[in-house]
Amino acid sequence: MRQVIARLEEAAAERERAVDEAYARLAHLTGDRAAFARAAAGVTDRGLRAALFLRLDGRPVDLLVWRQLRPEATDPFATDQEN
Repeated sequence: MRQVIARLEEAAAERERAVDEAYARLAHLTGDRAAFARAAAGVTDRGLRAALFLRLDGRPVDLLVWRQLRPEATDPFATDQEN
């Protein structure tokens, strides 16, 4: 269980770094929302694009980042030793 938590926390941190990097590339356009929107339209990841607009509005992105994460699926009976 702790491994799953660690992987999710690492993925969230990586995702927030991606938001920071993408926002830094567009930061010079923050004074003109239309120009920012046109530039953000080039971001193919919809979740990342949404986070950019949250950041532009000064709102936190952590809840959006966590909602986008999913743990990897596992087979709960893959190591069943009884059968």
